Amino acid sequence: MKITLLPLAFVLLFALSTQPLLGAADASPEQVVDTAGKILRADTKYYILPSMPHYYRYITSNTDGLGLASIGEFCPLDVVVVNGYHGLPLTFTLLTLRKWFVTTGGVVGNPSWETIRNWFKIEKYDGAYKLVYCPSVVQSPKHLCKNVGIFEDLKGNKRLALSDVPLKVRFQKA
Repeated sequence: MKITLLPLAFVLLFALSTQPLLGAADASPEQVVDTAGKILRADTKYYILPSMPHYYRYITSNTDGLGLASIGEFCPLDVVVVNGYHGLPLTFTLLTLRKWFVTTGGVVGNPSWETIRNWFKIEKYDGAYKLVYCPSVVQSPKHLCKNVGIFEDLKGNKRLALSDVPLKVRFQKA
C-alpha cells in the first residue's frame, strides 16, 4: 500500500506546485483603462466623465464632466458635475500598484494625516469604474472606505460627496 501511495503523493505534489493555490490573489491588479481602451498613465491628463447610460436623473448628456465651483459654504472650491462640458482635466499619480489619489492641491508622495482628504482609489464597477475615498493608505487600525457619489443640494449644485450609491465613471484622455 505504501508503494502505490508514494507515486500518487509525488503526482499531487507536482500538480499542486505548478498551479496557483485556490483563492490566491493575482500578482497585479486589473489595469484601469480610458475610453479608448488604453491603460491610464501617471502624469497624463484625463477627464472623469459619468458613465452612460446613467441612473442619476440630473446627468443628461455624454459631455457632462467634473469641474470646480465655489459654492461658498464650507470649502473654497467643490468638485461638481458640470453639464454639457467635459470639466477640468486631472492627472493621476501612482503611489503603489493598488492606490492612486485625486486632488486639487495635495502633496505628491506624502501620505500623511495632513493629506488624507486627498486619497482615493479607482475600482472596477458595473462595466465601468467608481471612485472610492479610502484613507487606508495611511497606516491606521481604523479606516473606512466609502463610495464617491453625487449630492444635489437645494440650489441644484451637484457636488461629489461620500455616498452609498457610487457615481459610475469613465476616463477620457484630455
